[in-house]
Amino acid sequence: MRPEQGDSYDLGLDQKIGSFGLLRLTFFSNKISDLIAYNFAVPIASYENIGLVRTRGLEAAFNIQLVKNVYAFVNYTLNDPQILKSTNPSEVDKELRFAGANSLNAGISYENPQGLYLGFLIHSLSGYPINNTNTEFLPGYTTFDIKARVPVSKNLVLTGSVDNISNQRYQLFPGFPDAGRVFQVGINALF
Repeated sequence: MRPEQGDSYDLGLDQKIGSFGLLRLTFFSNKISDLIAYNFAVPIASYENIGLVRTRGLEAAFNIQLVKNVYAFVNYTLNDPQILKSTNPSEVDKELRFAGANSLNAGISYENPQGLYLGFLIHSLSGYPINNTNTEFLPGYTTFDIKARVPVSKNLVLTGSVDNISNQRYQLFPGFPDAGRVFQVGINALF
């Protein structure tokens, strides 16, 4: 394997909105030669160098306090990873596998000064190619989660969540399905 070499930069803007909100915009660009990527397409999956890859994108986030103790947020990431040079000519000008999904996250939460927290979250990911020739894709998906934190005393906190409430079935990698709906309960104690 050859070592990766690259140039990266980002340009961002944070704008406070009154005393209740914050808007963030960030543009990023990375140019990486000899990018090291995992290749699932060969009989024995392994790492490989990819000639030259440019990833560009935009991230936007908005956080707001709706009323006392109630907050909302939304953020979106737009990705454009493009193969500029490759030993395989059919990969040139294609999207880099597993890297180009656009992502949307949003949520609303209640949190009081005593530490009680309840949040409802949405995560959505667009489809993306699973090979560098962009002939096969995994579809996008959307999940909904609920998170909670309940302080019982100064030293004891109960936590819980239900992730993927609607039991949405999806794959992040071909042949590796998600876990479906997940319930979690926890206790945090300080001694």
